[in-house]
Amino acid sequence: EKQVTVGGFVAGGSQDAYLLYPTEGVANKTTFPFIAFAHGMTAGGSEVYSAYINVLQFVCSHGYIIAAPKSCLELYCNKFYEDVITTITTMSTKRGKMDPS
Repeated sequence: EKQVTVGGFVAGGSQDAYLLYPTEGVANKTTFPFIAFAHGMTAGGSEVYSAYINVLQFVCSHGYIIAAPKSCLELYCNKFYEDVITTITTMSTKRGKMDPS
């Protein structure tokens, strides 16, 4: 996993997302399905990784690329859904340009 800049987030906090991918597929350029992970209400920002690493790694191990936005540092962000949509559209646009290797 690594961090990538998505940009365009409006819910506050970081403009980055954690990017997890099946490492065995990187060398042979395998195509995997993509998931944008929306964190819970109390685990935004830098807490996304520590709060959800087990579930993120489990899903990733089954052949998924996952982007987990780090935005929304407060208890409740009414615009976080917009950051999830931005993650989906930005990652789709940059498909193949955010080489995880």
